[in-house]
Amino acid sequence: MNFLSNSLRNQPGSNNNSTSAFKSFINGGVSRSSLTSSSSASLATFTSAKNDSNSALSFKADGSGMRLSRKSISRHPPAGTAEAAVDVIDVLRGIIGELPVTDENPPKREDGLDLLSKSLDIIAKTKESRLEKSDTDDSDLANYDEKMKEFENLHKVIEVSDVKLKEIQEFLSNRQGDLDMLSKDMESLEVRSRQISAKLKAKQTVENKLAPIVEALIIPPMIVRQIADGEISLQWKSALKYIVQRQNELIALKNRGGEVKAIKGAEGQLKLVVDKAIERIRDFIVTRIKSLRVAGINAQAIQKDLLNYRELYSFLAKANPSLSKDLLQAYINTMIWYYNGFFLRYFKSLEKLNLHKVDKTVLLGSDDSSRRGLLFYSRSGPTMKAADTLTLGNRANIISSDDPSVMLAQIAETNTMRHWMEVGFRSFNLALIDNITVEYQFLTEFFKLKNGDEVTRVFNNIFEKTFQVGQEFTKFLLEDSYDAFGILICIRLVRKLEFELQHRRIPVGENYLNLQLINLWPRFQIVMDGHCDSLRRATSRASIHNHGDGSGSALVPHHITQTFSSFISGILTLCEGEDNSSEPVFNSIQRLRNEFELLLTKISADFPKNKREVFLYNNYFLVCTILSDVTGQLAEKEKEHFKLLTDAYEENATRK
Repeated sequence: MNFLSNSLRNQPGSNNNSTSAFKSFINGGVSRSSLTSSSSASLATFTSAKNDSNSALSFKADGSGMRLSRKSISRHPPAGTAEAAVDVIDVLRGIIGELPVTDENPPKREDGLDLLSKSLDIIAKTKESRLEKSDTDDSDLANYDEKMKEFENLHKVIEVSDVKLKEIQEFLSNRQGDLDMLSKDMESLEVRSRQISAKLKAKQTVENKLAPIVEALIIPPMIVRQIADGEISLQWKSALKYIVQRQNELIALKNRGGEVKAIKGAEGQLKLVVDKAIERIRDFIVTRIKSLRVAGINAQAIQKDLLNYRELYSFLAKANPSLSKDLLQAYINTMIWYYNGFFLRYFKSLEKLNLHKVDKTVLLGSDDSSRRGLLFYSRSGPTMKAADTLTLGNRANIISSDDPSVMLAQIAETNTMRHWMEVGFRSFNLALIDNITVEYQFLTEFFKLKNGDEVTRVFNNIFEKTFQVGQEFTKFLLEDSYDAFGILICIRLVRKLEFELQHRRIPVGENYLNLQLINLWPRFQIVMDGHCDSLRRATSRASIHNHGDGSGSALVPHHITQTFSSFISGILTLCEGEDNSSEPVFNSIQRLRNEFELLLTKISADFPKNKREVFLYNNYFLVCTILSDVTGQLAEKEKEHFKLLTDAYEENATRK
């Protein structure tokens, strides 16, 4: 053992690790830690050292007959044998087995010879086990070759897959790089987009602030040419509207921004354009006003044309108030001349109208009226003139007529038909009311006269002379006229015209109509007083009493009763729907009725006592019969009154 140990120790190329491992193996004190700490490199070194040794070692182990030499130990097993396929490490592990962990106090080592003997036994057993395994290893080797081929094929597939995977990995790496670059580009674009949006927003903010200023400071050449040279039309109005808008914006900028050089320059340019517009408007309105002075011109057509350009005068009133007032005064003077001349000519034409003349001869109780009476007692019989004068007929239809037309001046001059006075009165005043309406609307819409006092002042200036013409025409109609029906119809027409003005919402013209009533009512009172006086005077005339012989023909109603009944029926018909308690007509009818009753009483005194009540009953019954168809508040009172008189004389009259 010492020889072997020394030989191994002195062997060239050996190292301390292999030597110490072998010593541990011989001495039987091999521990798990020392075995595991020795590497395969140490074993290889150990094997190499044994092969290089030239000394031989041979010995017998207790009669086993095995001869162990250094050469046989160090030689590699032949190729193809089972020993050649055995790993040295596995052999050592098979020999040694699982080594227990050494204790801190290891057991006392056995004798070296006994340990060597045991080791040789183990080696022999191991060799036998290897021989037994060699048979099974051959079959395992065949399976191993098959598996090896499969593994080689799998290895090739794996290698191909590795190549593909490397290509895919390279592609993905490139794509990832592209995506990274794209992401960076998108981030850059997003930043630029935000910057552009911020700049655009700032630009829009500045533009919104500057656009009105720039528009206010600049007047397009097309607008300037239109104002200076263009024909005044709808396009010209649009250009003027643009100028007004720029003017207002410039004033607002000046108030907000103070003194700015650009604003001063724009003001100068704008003033030139405004002055030119004022000049064009002045010429336009003056031309239209002059055209109103042309003979036979239709003023309403020119006014309608001017209303289409009412904005022009509104602009002029703000830009140059003094000039606008001068133009208004020029218009007032022109319209004074126009209306006065027009209605004066119309007055002259209506003067030529062939009218019925109603004078004192048709009064109730007059001699002419008695001779030309309507009734049975008249020896000469009724005449057409008396019937027309004291009977209303259909003359009241003119009050309810809605015909807006009036009699033309040419027709009035050439017409040979006879007309009642109310026909000319209606034509003149209806034409005047229509012109009042048109003129008032024009003054308020074109000249923008909204103040009531100002409108009234201008209106009265225009129509003052025309109203005088209307008053003169009414006086002409009423002069020496005793046509009570015609006068009362004219009064009702005035009331209707007042309602028409209220319906049209024209607050002017009422004074003129009130003056007409002032002329009409007194004349109506004069006519009614004339009838009363005529009845009063009739009692003193002998012709009234020449029928008192008591004969049957003398008991019939008196002709004055017939004319009175027709006359009072016409008056009451014209009072239908009117509040007569405040009108002079109420008192006039009462006075006329009293005079008529007094006249009948005096006439009845000529009859014998037994015939008086019969005469009175017949006359009052006739009055009740004629008034039976009349309606109205005042008519009901009169019918009730005459019914009482009839009833008072009925009993005695029928008995006798």
